[in-house]
Amino acid sequence: MKKKNIFFVLLICFINSSCNKEEQTDELQDKDFYSDVTTRASYISGTITGEMNPYVGDGYYTYDLSIPIQKQSVGIRISAVGGEARFKTNYQERFESTWVTQIPAVKNHFPINVLWTKAGSNSTLMVRPEKSTIELTADLRNINVKMKPMPINAPSTFELGDTITLWCNYPINKDTGIKWTYDKNLFAEISQSASVTQSRFQINLKSKQAFKNSDVGVEVHDFYINSIGAKEYFMARKSNISFPNMGPQIDGYRNIEQYKEYIYSINDSKAHTFYWTGKNIKIVSGQNSSTVTIVPTQPGNASVKVSYKYKNQTDNFTNELPLSVSKTSMQLIGPDVICDNGTFSIKNFPTKATVDWIVGNDLYSQLNQASPAITLNNLGTPGGSSIYTTLTAIVHTKEYTVQFSKPITFNVSGIQENDHDIIYGYLSQSGGECGLNPIPEGAHDFHWSVDCDWEVDMQGYYFTTFSSRNSHEIERVCVTVDFINACGTRTYIYNYFDIGSTNSGTYSTPKNSLSPK
Repeated sequence: MKKKNIFFVLLICFINSSCNKEEQTDELQDKDFYSDVTTRASYISGTITGEMNPYVGDGYYTYDLSIPIQKQSVGIRISAVGGEARFKTNYQERFESTWVTQIPAVKNHFPINVLWTKAGSNSTLMVRPEKSTIELTADLRNINVKMKPMPINAPSTFELGDTITLWCNYPINKDTGIKWTYDKNLFAEISQSASVTQSRFQINLKSKQAFKNSDVGVEVHDFYINSIGAKEYFMARKSNISFPNMGPQIDGYRNIEQYKEYIYSINDSKAHTFYWTGKNIKIVSGQNSSTVTIVPTQPGNASVKVSYKYKNQTDNFTNELPLSVSKTSMQLIGPDVICDNGTFSIKNFPTKATVDWIVGNDLYSQLNQASPAITLNNLGTPGGSSIYTTLTAIVHTKEYTVQFSKPITFNVSGIQENDHDIIYGYLSQSGGECGLNPIPEGAHDFHWSVDCDWEVDMQGYYFTTFSSRNSHEIERVCVTVDFINACGTRTYIYNYFDIGSTNSGTYSTPKNSLSPK
């Protein structure tokens, strides 16, 4: 019995010992896990020094990153903002837009090799931590990345039809991209060539048109090898050259007026065998000579163009001058209404032109067709109806025919000062309204008046209203209106109205029996 008890005691002790060991193991593992999680990073700053005015594509620049010495390596990410940059990695001659690397332990200087691939006036190199317990930051600001000058060499002077050579110096290789730009209407490309040994490339252009100003430009596209071994191109150089006033030029006005004559010329003794044309113009004189007279026929855009030969060359050259044409200032002027008579004329009438005058459907059988001005007498009769018609003037020259028209009126309305009955009215002891029927054509500036101490309520119209302020009844009232007629003179008309009792009014019928409006 004692042996059994001893056995159970030993078994219980063994089990307790095993359990304690497992608890201790779990506790140690938990301590190790939380120890890793709660490890704190240290923060340090660095300093970047190097070229502050680098050039695009001018090889790589080495910048120095200095930091306090650390006992372990520091993980960093290097990038740039502003001007574009590529960073040389530790793997051969390859470049990346962002470089993730490590600064070895116990090193306080680290080189950063930068190839600038785009200009920027306020660029920044940045170093930031990357998967590191030591968090390093460093910036180099206000880097002025520029495009390196590369002048285009060219002859200072050349003539129409000459072949010229333009060249640049640049350390090219067989894969360098070169792109020339020029006006293909003015130049023809003869050839291009490049020399790696001479660090030079060139283009040969033949001038085929005269011009006032023209630019020739060139871009050099170089490359770097990216992280996967592929070429990536960027613009390393850019240049431009301007050529002014090459070859014969057309002299003359650019802003002109429709239907007027203008002179254009080529003042170059080396030019000959001319032929003039154009858009929206007519040649008046001078064809096949160096000076021509033209007339623009349409408002808007136009041009004068000449083809010619130059020196002893067999090629035909052309030159064109764009024109801006305003609408003609010629104008048919005169009165809108003819009272006794009216004079009409053509403003800015061209020299050597003739004109045909037409009044309506041959209302005038004979008109002076030789003069740019005519006088028309009134065809209407006093008191009769107005005559409405159109006056037309047709101007002829050898180059064009242009027509002008104007609506005119004879004998405005025949209203006389004794035409009392055109004033109608409905009036009572308290006042009322008056108006004109018919309304005088072309009349304006109406002014009304009334006697018997009545008041006029409004002025300026062909109608009005009155108000009576009298405390006693009246038998008769005089209404007067004056106005400026279409002939420019003031007409006065009056009429009398009999006023009935307080509850009645008097209506005056106009002489032509039209109902009041």
